[in-house]
Amino acid sequence: YGGSKDEELCGTAILENDSILLVGSTSSGDGDVRGATGKNKDAWAVCIDLTGRILWQYASAMAGDEYFNTAAIDPADGCCVLAGACNAKDSAARALVVKLLP
Repeated sequence: YGGSKDEELCGTAILENDSILLVGSTSSGDGDVRGATGKNKDAWAVCIDLTGRILWQYASAMAGDEYFNTAAIDPADGCCVLAGACNAKDSAARALVVKLLP
């Protein structure tokens, strides 16, 4: 999975519908990658089914380098919670947490 530049896998999670969530980073903005800048390292999450088909994906597309290194499912609402780090050029932020609706 990925594009013409570097991708890194840092973590996985199994979702309730037997899909697999892969989290890490991408430097690509082409190929399988949708929503990333292709300019910096963007945090990237890709959900695949058991055959390997991409179901959905999320890219941070912020103004610095980011990556996700872990993922979990919130049992209260079924949302995906992604966590990692960032080095935003326009902010002092160092942590990145995203909660995605199921």
